[in-house]
Amino acid sequence: MPQSSRVLVNSGGVEVLCQKMQNIEYIDVAEAAIRALEKISFDYGLSILEAGGMEIMLTLIDFFVASTQVGGFFLGSKSLEIHYEYSRQYI
Repeated sequence: MPQSSRVLVNSGGVEVLCQKMQNIEYIDVAEAAIRALEKISFDYGLSILEAGGMEIMLTLIDFFVASTQVGGFFLGSKSLEIHYEYSRQYI
């Protein structure tokens, strides 16, 4: 998935996935968006933070099943970890 992650990030796919995550009317689509963002967070966590993915996930966490909640928290922790490492390089 590394190459597809890069394509998604560069083409604005993270923002689209964040929008899909907000639409809890279709909870299965929202859960799929969280799983995709979780995989993207390994390499592009900063892009997820910039798109507001962390805030959206924390706002809607109660609507998801436990396994998706765990994935969402992993997504957040990985994104913050990458942000921390990135910011340490430039301080």
